[in-house]
Amino acid sequence: MASQLGAAAWMAKYGRDDELESDHYGMNYMASAGYDLQGAVELQEKFVELSKSRQAGFLDNLFASHPPSTQRVEKNQARAANAASGKRYRARYQAAIAQLKKDAPAYQAEAAAKKALAEKDGRLAIQYLDKAVAQQPNEGHFWELRGHAWKMLEEYNNCRKSLHHRHQEKR
Repeated sequence: MASQLGAAAWMAKYGRDDELESDHYGMNYMASAGYDLQGAVELQEKFVELSKSRQAGFLDNLFASHPPSTQRVEKNQARAANAASGKRYRARYQAAIAQLKKDAPAYQAEAAAKKALAEKDGRLAIQYLDKAVAQQPNEGHFWELRGHAWKMLEEYNNCRKSLHHRHQEKR
């Protein structure tokens, strides 16, 4: 038991040191690219806030292996304070994520379809996947899931069509 606790403590310290080193290099790359380092600090502050309020949701897995900490925020605040000022490039960022935002409902429908498939409700999965495909018809994974749903419903012709469409998209 003591050896397990000692190993866990050593791994936690090792992990924290690695995170600080990663922050150091990441912020150096940001600075050399002309970005404002305060943006990284603000993101980490948001992660700390989310982890405390338990509003993390999809970030839970990230936080399990990369826990946010006030120590990291403080170290990075010091780095940012000593760095030359940079730019936020907000418009460039918004342009880069515009398609992701547009496609978000399709991936939400996919998540609901996966849940329906796990609950063996192929008809409901098809309904969700119809929405996903209508939003993002070139996403091969949606077609593959449709194939699984049709197979679950023993509608093999529709299964073949969906899987064929999926393979056509890969080409």
